[in-house]
Amino acid sequence: MSGSYKDDLKIGEWREYDEKGKIKEIEIFDSNQDVIKSIRYYYKNGKLSRKTQFKDNSDEEWRYNENEQIEINYTRKFSEGEKNEQWKYYDKAGHLRLVNVYKDGNFKEKNVYHENGQLYKKQDGMVWEK
Repeated sequence: MSGSYKDDLKIGEWREYDEKGKIKEIEIFDSNQDVIKSIRYYYKNGKLSRKTQFKDNSDEEWRYNENEQIEINYTRKFSEGEKNEQWKYYDKAGHLRLVNVYKDGNFKEKNVYHENGQLYKKQDGMVWEK
């Protein structure tokens, strides 16, 4: 891994390469503290596999390509540590398709949406509703 330090803290862009010298991962650190702002992971062919952005201590955004064919985007918001979370999944076009809600660290509900944004199904605990 290669990158820069300021006052013994990682700053800016850090790169990791595989044994053949191809890019494997890039981490971007905040310039004032040793905090990761984003991470990019790459396939062996050099294409972007997954990108994660951290907006603050309670927001996280992921984007990745499953098998280089299906793109999945999701955001994760949490509060009180990681006890209360909301995961939002989007399709390639950016439409909200699924929301998972966790309370006190336990699964609470799942909402599945049509491409047009209308609620398709709702699962409260282990029971599906239409």
